[in-house]
Amino acid sequence: MEDQGLTETVSILDEIPGGRAAVAWFHGRPEFHDAEVLELRLVRKGPSRLRLSASVREGEAHKGPLIKHGIFDFTLRDMIDVHLDGFGHQNVIFGLRLRRAEPAAMHPSLLGMGLAPGAIEIELHPCAGAFGTIRCSIEKIVITPVADYQMAD
Repeated sequence: MEDQGLTETVSILDEIPGGRAAVAWFHGRPEFHDAEVLELRLVRKGPSRLRLSASVREGEAHKGPLIKHGIFDFTLRDMIDVHLDGFGHQNVIFGLRLRRAEPAAMHPSLLGMGLAPGAIEIELHPCAGAFGTIRCSIEKIVITPVADYQMAD
């Protein structure tokens, strides 16, 4: 991720409950390189969720020995606008970027429904499987350390 994108991601994470823990987890570089999208759950009433599995490796270029592994649960709210391609049995992303969403016109079918457009755009960069963008507000981020994400709930 270019430095400007990383700077904006860190700035946004600093404002979200649990976001500073995510920055610390990645030793100041929350790029989510080779993270896997485990779940995108959209709920009509109640919180929606983006769940990622991510690892931290020792050394440069994300190629050293595994240091730690965790499940990142992003609780999403407000109107959630999703543009996602390629979701399948494996959904590795090259990285994740957060940016402040630009004002956007709402589709006429959404007018008058009391929906607030999300303030953040989550960009999932393509690697193998799912990629795209999610426009929403992020209520909080919870990190659960795990030894093996395939054994996590």
